[in-house]
Order: sequence, then C-alpha cells, then structure tokens
Amino acid sequence: MSATVVALAAGAERGRIEFRQGMRSGEIIGYLWPSAVALVVLAFLGDRPVPGVAFPLGAAACRGCSASTSCSRAWPGSPPR
Repeated sequence: MSATVVALAAGAERGRIEFRQGMRSGEIIGYLWPSAVALVVLAFLGDRPVPGVAFPLGAAACRGCSASTSCSRAWPGSPPR
C-alpha cells in the first residue's frame, strides 16, 4: 500500500474513534446547542422587516448567529479543546 492510503486509513480510524468518544461523553451537546439557539432565533426573526433596507431581519441576524456559533467554543469559561 502507498503512504497516502495508509495515512487516509489512519486518519479515518482516528476520526471514527474521536467521534465515538465525543458521542459517549456528551460533548456533542456543546457543539449543537449554539446552532439550535441560532435556528430558534432566526425562526422568530424570519420575515420581520428592517426599516430602510430591502431584506428581512432574519437575514441581518444570520451573520451574527453564524459568528456566535463558530466562536462559541472560544468563550471564556468554556472547556478547553
């Protein structure tokens, strides 16, 4: 086997182990919780108009929700990776 195939197989195995360990420890909740909150916020803000612009409030809040979701693991007090 080539070195590339061996490296891909090792990476896939490690990814499977890490995923299984994360599911067992409940760590997945820390990743899903901010996304779930963002979806609820966007659902409530969806079609409300923003005065002076041509797009709804949900579209304006989408950028902030995606930023908070991507940065949620870096907030003070969050467990280290």
